[in-house]
Amino acid sequence: MLHPYSDCYFCGGEVKEQRIAREVWWRGKLHLIEDVPIGVCQQCGQKVILPDVAKAIDKMLAGEVPPDHFVQVPTYRFSEVEQVS
Repeated sequence: MLHPYSDCYFCGGEVKEQRIAREVWWRGKLHLIEDVPIGVCQQCGQKVILPDVAKAIDKMLAGEVPPDHFVQVPTYRFSEVEQVS
């Protein structure tokens, strides 16, 4: 379902809906939400999440919706010593 979007607040470009994955840190844990309908400016790339979509994500994070599956994520700690010049 396509949601209505106004022109981009920042540059005035056309905003079109895309389905993308959204990473959210919630209470110290990383959550991945797939296929989120987000408006993306075709000119500057600014992203817009509509209030009803944000509320649905909040319900997921609050535990009202069980996760579909779990994934493992490689984790690295950045070290100044390991920088490549």
